[in-house]
Amino acid sequence: MKGIDYERIKLQWTKIDYILIKKRKKTITIKITRKGDVVVTAPIYLEDRYIEEFIKTKAKWILKN
Repeated sequence: MKGIDYERIKLQWTKIDYILIKKRKKTITIKITRKGDVVVTAPIYLEDRYIEEFIKTKAKWILKN
């Protein structure tokens, strides 16, 4: 089962809005579209807190792009 949600993560200095897609896969990926949307694809079974921690570790890269 695939799910798509619109999420927001708050960091100390800013916030990141992203589209979360959960589907059958083993890894988390982050893609930035040409329009500048951040799309995070993650395994269905992965808890949101792990996804948010992953996004936090990649925040500099996300904000740079």
